Amino acid sequence: MRLSCLLVLVLVAGFVVAAEPKKGNTRVTSKRLDFDYKRMVAVFSGDVVVTDPELKINTDKLTMAFDETREVKLVTCNGNVKMWYQDKTASAKQAVYQASKGEIELLGDASLTRGGDIVKGDRITFNLHNETMTCEPGFLVVTPGENKDSGLKKMRPSTGRKR
Repeated sequence: MRLSCLLVLVLVAGFVVAAEPKKGNTRVTSKRLDFDYKRMVAVFSGDVVVTDPELKINTDKLTMAFDETREVKLVTCNGNVKMWYQDKTASAKQAVYQASKGEIELLGDASLTRGGDIVKGDRITFNLHNETMTCEPGFLVVTPGENKDSGLKKMRPSTGRKR
């Protein structure tokens, strides 16, 4: 996941870049952004949208913590979390990304879909490095033949409109 690119938007010379992002950059928009320079923590609140070439996130609040080298170490999403990554769609009440582990943990009414396959549980942990998943408690619906052409399709987030 290229969340370290978010740093470019937050910490270039100490301010948020307001210009249109170049192709390949990550863009975060929200109604409000608070940044604590001592703790190296950014808090985006109100209609948060993260748009990245590999990922899209919608949530109510997103908190990012950076390490001393200004790399993203932890991202927490709270409230109405929706994610689109490759051919997968996820939703939960909360999501936590730990960069060092390459893991996304979905908490509270968590679901992960790929084609016709659905995984649901209270907690779903997905490792981006080795593409493994753990679901507690586990609920799985597999739809044979649904994913044969899905491959690594580009994300297609819902616009809320019926087609």
